[in-house]
Amino acid sequence: MAFNFKIARRYLVGKKSTNAIHVLSIISLIAMTVGTMALILVLSVYNGFEGLVLSLYDSFRADIVLVPEKGKSYEPTAALLTDLNNNENIKAYSLVLEENALFDYDGKPYFATLKGVDQNYLSVNQIDTSIVEGQFRIEEGRGFAVLGLGVAKALSMSLFDDFGSLRVFMPRRGEKVNTINPMESVNIRDLKPMGYYSIEKEFDSKYVFVALDFAQTILEQKNRVSGIELILHDTDKIEKVQAELTKNLPDNIKALNRFELDSTIYKVMKGEKFVAYLLLTFILIIAAFNIIGSLSMLVLEKRKDISILQAMGASPNDIYKIFLTTGLMLSLGGALLGFVLAIVIGLIQKHFQPININASGNFLIDALPVEFRYQDFLLIGITVVAIGLLASYFPARRAAKADVVFRD
Repeated sequence: MAFNFKIARRYLVGKKSTNAIHVLSIISLIAMTVGTMALILVLSVYNGFEGLVLSLYDSFRADIVLVPEKGKSYEPTAALLTDLNNNENIKAYSLVLEENALFDYDGKPYFATLKGVDQNYLSVNQIDTSIVEGQFRIEEGRGFAVLGLGVAKALSMSLFDDFGSLRVFMPRRGEKVNTINPMESVNIRDLKPMGYYSIEKEFDSKYVFVALDFAQTILEQKNRVSGIELILHDTDKIEKVQAELTKNLPDNIKALNRFELDSTIYKVMKGEKFVAYLLLTFILIIAAFNIIGSLSMLVLEKRKDISILQAMGASPNDIYKIFLTTGLMLSLGGALLGFVLAIVIGLIQKHFQPININASGNFLIDALPVEFRYQDFLLIGITVVAIGLLASYFPARRAAKADVVFRD
């Protein structure tokens, strides 16, 4: 094995009689280096954006939510709440009730989701850190509301407008619409805006927070909730705790983790990253054709050397391994250089941020995010080795079958 490696290294870095082989080898090395570097950087940028999006969602989503198996709401039993209180893995939980509603501010209507939360909500959710105006103030028995910035803009609201009137409209349960006076079939309540939050456009334009008792009253669902949001001491145990809860939950309730609640977003992000990986891998495969050309020319040049090795007792399999190792060394050399360059460029972007994406001031971040993950290096390393072996196979096979030649 060591003998094969020494000869392969000599063939790779040694002087060639034909300068074109040397040039083609350098081109192959550069192509693999650039391809590997591009793969690492692109996947790392995807990781950065994925981390950014997930951090935004994590500030709003609980670790686990207990939702109804059927319908929109259920009444939590005392036994269920006792089990949650006694569960050592659960740091805090909050009862919530949400439903779509019509909001009106001085004659300007807007459909959004009314979300009633109890006093424990801020122990589960960090939405108070996303307040951009006013404060997150929700009190039982009072019609205080905290709106998403998108909702507020759609209603043209202002916290400092003492004359404006915010109302919420909700159809009464089990009543037919009165065609003569439709308003008799609707519950109407006044709200006092206390603040605006801004997390992400989807959330900012969707939710209006009120006290749980306010939501239960206007929805006519006393003591009922649409979910119980849980936060855990250790987020690495989400799936384990979810499985334990599922065993003891009533038949009408199921436990969903944050990944299941936002499954579409996670799938889209993973899908985009996978597509980017496939496209750049295809570019690496094209770059590998340079290795095929370089090794094929090297086999032609080293026909005499191959004959001498065969005369010394080298088997066709030994010859095959020599040229396969040569191609693999070329691929791995490019991969290692690509890794180094990608890390250097990534660290420069991370610390000095030369690539700015927020010139207009409309983004949440100023610079292109970069996040390295060892799984990407492992995946790309395996990919490069596989491509290198595939590219080296045919020239190596040709070398193993070469006829004995003692003269040029």
